[in-house]
Amino acid sequence: MSEFHDLENSGTVDNRPIYPQSSTNQVQLKLELSHVDSREDLFVDAPDELNNDNKEGGMPAVSPNVAVLEGKRNAVARQFDETDNNDSNHFVNEMEHLRALLEQAVDEKERLEVKYKEEMEVLSREIHMKDQEIERLNARDISSVAEAGKEVFAEKNPQYEVTMERILAALASVVNQGDVMGYSSGEQVDLVEKSMLALIEKYNQFLFEVNQLRQCLTKAEYDFGVQEFGTLFVAACDELFELRRREAQLVEKIGLFEDENRKLLEQVENEKVAVNTLNSELGKTKAECEEEKMKCANTKEKLNLAVTKGKSLVQQRDALKQSLADKASELDKCLAELQEKTSALEAAESHNDELVKSENLVASLQESLSQKTLIVETFEHILSHLDVPEELQSVDIVGRARWLANERNELKGASLDFCRLKDSIWAIDLPENVSFSDLGSRLAWLKESFYRAKDDINMLQNEMSRTKEAASDEIDKLSALRSAVQQEEDYIKEELDHLRIKKDEIVAKAEQISLDKDHLSDSLAAELTEMDKIQKELDDLTNKYENIVGKVRQLSSEKDQMFRLLVEGSGKVMGDQQVIEETSSNLPVLIDRCLEKLKEQTSPSLETPFVDAELFEKYQSLLYARDLELMLCKEILEEDMLVWSQLNDLSNQFRVTSQELFSLKEEKDILQKDLER
Repeated sequence: MSEFHDLENSGTVDNRPIYPQSSTNQVQLKLELSHVDSREDLFVDAPDELNNDNKEGGMPAVSPNVAVLEGKRNAVARQFDETDNNDSNHFVNEMEHLRALLEQAVDEKERLEVKYKEEMEVLSREIHMKDQEIERLNARDISSVAEAGKEVFAEKNPQYEVTMERILAALASVVNQGDVMGYSSGEQVDLVEKSMLALIEKYNQFLFEVNQLRQCLTKAEYDFGVQEFGTLFVAACDELFELRRREAQLVEKIGLFEDENRKLLEQVENEKVAVNTLNSELGKTKAECEEEKMKCANTKEKLNLAVTKGKSLVQQRDALKQSLADKASELDKCLAELQEKTSALEAAESHNDELVKSENLVASLQESLSQKTLIVETFEHILSHLDVPEELQSVDIVGRARWLANERNELKGASLDFCRLKDSIWAIDLPENVSFSDLGSRLAWLKESFYRAKDDINMLQNEMSRTKEAASDEIDKLSALRSAVQQEEDYIKEELDHLRIKKDEIVAKAEQISLDKDHLSDSLAAELTEMDKIQKELDDLTNKYENIVGKVRQLSSEKDQMFRLLVEGSGKVMGDQQVIEETSSNLPVLIDRCLEKLKEQTSPSLETPFVDAELFEKYQSLLYARDLELMLCKEILEEDMLVWSQLNDLSNQFRVTSQELFSLKEEKDILQKDLER
């Protein structure tokens, strides 16, 4: 018996960590165990309870069964006396027969108990109905006596009305009674009774609400074992505060997520604005190029009308305009390539976002895998507390579960061996140290030993069933866990393959972007060399422009001198600024006046006017030629200034575009480094 109890205790200690149960399951298990113990006690004490029921209840249906049982006991006793010297096999058969008889007696007792309980329930219902009728009659009697007593008390006690008014005033704060003035004493008593009934009804409703609250908290899986209102309300308030705190945390998290979403939307809007500005600048550049083309065409038409002295400048200007048109077309190409690279960069950013999402998914999957691995390690840790042989330390969980099943089978075999050992012990003669005074004491000793053996067998069977259920549940859990872990591993492998394919695609795109970057760098280097050439040509044009400016100044000085001479010849004063402005605006009129002045001063001879007329006509033609040259130089100078400003604008735009290209190149390098990481 001590060995069996040690085995049972060791089984409970080892199985306790394997089955982590909730409080509800533990309570249910305790109830089942108590029910099993009560059934075992009932089985052990079956004959005594039958005797007690026969003595106390006095039911006529029980006495024949008890008489039969007593007869069977006497027969068994006689059989024990007769078979005292028989062999052990016959004794074992008799014990099994006795066990069957006891089971029949227990079943019959249970049926009688059920029948007795049903009859007692019927009698209790009838008694309850009679009690209710008695209570109603007593209530009527008490109400009539109370009314009579109220009237007598109202007549005898002069302060009764004052007391009733105070009670009604106190109840008016809880129950709405209306105006109670002018009521008689009996009506006031009725009103007090109604108020008390209403107050009791509210109190019952309050109790119902409290019970509902307790049930709600119990259904919500909260372990509240309190029965007092204050403690229950404190627990409910604590839970409500906890829920409110969680709600505040959720609201805070939602606010953080909204802020992040808002920031992302602002970044998207900024990127859209930047793209729109780039598109608008590109449109402006195209419009300016078109305007430059129109201006170049107009300038070309004007230069075709220039004199032979300006043909070289016109040719140089045409070449410059042609190079400007080429550079504008190349700038358009660069802008188109820049737009393509921008779209490619946006695609790369989107792929980078997808890669980040994939990495987050991989991290979550790895976290779930780590959790599953932690669960498996927990099971391994639990199994490590068992007395596992050294050769099973390196075996996996399934092998250990198989070992537990084998141990269960071995335990079952050991229990069968134990039963055989018990049978063999029963087959052996009685011990010498036990002495019996009579046959009854010997039969009692055998009966007690039989019950002990029955208890041991039941305990062993319960232990075997628990061990079997524990092992089967453990095997099912481990197999389910293994299948879940295998599914998680397969899913993670698929996700890793998918991510590897995406990574290869992104690497290929990054290589393509690097090739495009190299091509763009080469084109940028070519553009820089071309820009150097344009700068040299611009320096040459600047030198030529300075020479032309010097010539224009010289011509303007000569024109001023000629203008002074003409003004002096016309007889006007140089200090008159208004006259100078009028004559300078109309040079032919000034020349005509000068000629008229000279004609008036000439002699009336024939030769002199003829010579003077030829000389003046020659001067006049020279003046017109100088004036035309001066006007042409001014127009050429103005056009060159426009071309110079346009070249400066284009160079500035080209410089800005180059800077943007370098910034995009740096961003691409950063993205490449991120992808490599």
